[in-house]
Amino acid sequence: MCNVPGKQAAVYSHSNNRTAAFFVFTSPEKLKYDHHDVEKQKQILKEQFMDIGWKCPEILSKINSSSGFYFDSISQIKMDKWSKGRISLVGDACDCPFTNTF
Repeated sequence: MCNVPGKQAAVYSHSNNRTAAFFVFTSPEKLKYDHHDVEKQKQILKEQFMDIGWKCPEILSKINSSSGFYFDSISQIKMDKWSKGRISLVGDACDCPFTNTF
């Protein structure tokens, strides 16, 4: 695992002697890209992680041969209150691990 401000990369073992890589980063603005354009998504990851060191360049050099590539955003909605009448948000629905970082 590698952490730098606003970015995290990790490699972990997976089933059947396979490994998986995981990348997370923050962006000051919402990323603009076609959600069906996998090549653009891979380019975004390369731009974000190629220069941070560790194993990132090696992992990213194999990204095009990956059969299980997945790219998505993690979003947070801030609300004035978490309940109204008998309805209440609890657990992950009402809190976010990034609450104090934005």
